[in-house]
Amino acid sequence: METAKNKRGRGAGVKLAGVPSAARQRMWAVMRILRRFGIGELLQVAEIAPRKAAEKYLASLVRAGYLRIEERARGCEGSVYALIRNTGPFAPRVGRKGLTLDPNLEITRLRELRENLSAQIVACDERLVRLGAFVERQKGES
Repeated sequence: METAKNKRGRGAGVKLAGVPSAARQRMWAVMRILRRFGIGELLQVAEIAPRKAAEKYLASLVRAGYLRIEERARGCEGSVYALIRNTGPFAPRVGRKGLTLDPNLEITRLRELRENLSAQIVACDERLVRLGAFVERQKGES
């Protein structure tokens, strides 16, 4: 179990499941392929049985802005959803209080951070080389 962090790196007190369930991962993969789907179609293609858990996950993705309800439920058919925020292959994880952890966005953020840090390291190395050359010149002059 992992605690979500706020911007200052402190725990926000919301628990997120460590690894998304295989069922949620399959549902996410099917959502990315179909783009527009009903709950019955999603359950059938993703080969998932517990409808209530799937409805709960879909509702949390709607609240988090990943899905939009295209058509409201009529009878036992269920609503029709559209995927409006496809961030990548890994299923977003949503906590009880609506806090979302999207591994796809975290990977992107960490790659950008690595690139920025690499550029800073190169700049520091260049400054050290110039400083070393300056120190050598000073030694030679004295």
